[in-house]
Amino acid sequence: MDLTRAIGWLYGLWPTILSALWTLGSVVLAALLSALFMSWFQDRRRARREHRDAIKNQVLGPLREQLEEFHLPLLRGEFAPVTLEDVTIPLEGSVTERSTAWDCTLAPRRTRVRHALPFDPLPKPGSELNPELYDDAKRNHYGDFIRRLEAFKAVVESYSAGWLGHAEDLYKAITIRTQLPLVRWDLVNTDLSWINAKGLAVFVIERQLGVTTQIPSIQFHPPNRFSVEMSGRTMAQAGTEEQIRRVIAALDELYFQRDKVDNLLRPAESLGLEARAMLTKLNQLLLSSKLPGRCALANV
Repeated sequence: MDLTRAIGWLYGLWPTILSALWTLGSVVLAALLSALFMSWFQDRRRARREHRDAIKNQVLGPLREQLEEFHLPLLRGEFAPVTLEDVTIPLEGSVTERSTAWDCTLAPRRTRVRHALPFDPLPKPGSELNPELYDDAKRNHYGDFIRRLEAFKAVVESYSAGWLGHAEDLYKAITIRTQLPLVRWDLVNTDLSWINAKGLAVFVIERQLGVTTQIPSIQFHPPNRFSVEMSGRTMAQAGTEEQIRRVIAALDELYFQRDKVDNLLRPAESLGLEARAMLTKLNQLLLSSKLPGRCALANV
């Protein structure tokens, strides 16, 4: 075959060759694009799955724990809505020699508890809620539910605030009726007469709620000291038995004044129903394999 005939033959095959090259290139390009898309899709799916799991572990899980271990027991009356909190008091002094004292104050209860009065130990650590993920979940994924939960918590705060007012009234009444000096925590073991009126106010509330059935006991400590003991702790002491019996009588009298307690308890049932409904919804979200909404944290 001479050169002219060979060139003519190739020229005749050229459209077929171009078509084959085009088809091959399209297949290769399609394969490359498909691989790139699949890689992107898998990375995005993995990122959304990891983000979903992070929200479950660090937002939804802790929220469920709060409902199960704090809000529901609180609304069932398993512990008092009021507790004692330590506060520090700055004392006067030079810049380099400043010192502080400490006291206890009545406050709404916001943590889980394991024991009743007179003093709670530190609560066991729970799952930590991640603030950044919480904001993301509220803004991009579970906004309606989290706003509903926040509204519920605000109502529970108002519910506890009512009990705090009741505790403060009891504290004042105990102080007036017993006529004992209020405890000074820095001198608690040295003053002859004192009363922990705030702690006893919380005790009265716990008795009114049925949280505790313990009865304060009177102890004599020779040569001249009487005390009110609860669970091995001294809640009041004085130099005469008459003063201590006045404490017991005041606690009993206040315990039977239940009109305000019944009014304070009235919202608890409806709030408990709301808490259980939200707990059911939370369990559904925790079991779901989907992450609703979109956000930068869930995309790559």
